[in-house]
Amino acid sequence: MGHLTKAKQGLLVDPYFRIDQLMTILNGTTLARVLISKQHARSKEDRAALAVALDSPSLPRHIDIRATSDPSLHDRLIVGEDGEVWTLGASLNSVATTSTVIVPVPQAGADALRQQAETLWHGAEEVRMLSPESDGSSTSPKI
Repeated sequence: MGHLTKAKQGLLVDPYFRIDQLMTILNGTTLARVLISKQHARSKEDRAALAVALDSPSLPRHIDIRATSDPSLHDRLIVGEDGEVWTLGASLNSVATTSTVIVPVPQAGADALRQQAETLWHGAEEVRMLSPESDGSSTSPKI
């Protein structure tokens, strides 16, 4: 969790991020963004649960979560607010209970990974609830 905290208001790239990891991030870090994937089997259900949770007024703070269907997203990364990049060897639910490998990426590689993560972020869809005004129907998750 120390590396996630060191990233300040950075970006967590975790294709398999799930609802049970949300509170860990919100309470234990200051990360501002999370990029997830639409590619794995449970992704639609995961995004729906995240959308409902993000709409809750009881969240301790705001966080932006986006989902991409780009097949190039498969590695877990931490992109720090200062531009530093680390690879993360396991999902967040494993970080607190088992050992994982967190590897700092040298500057040349970090630049490429950071740029790819930002490109995927800008092309991804927000994970959020749609308001009734936005689509003319009842509130439903944007998934």
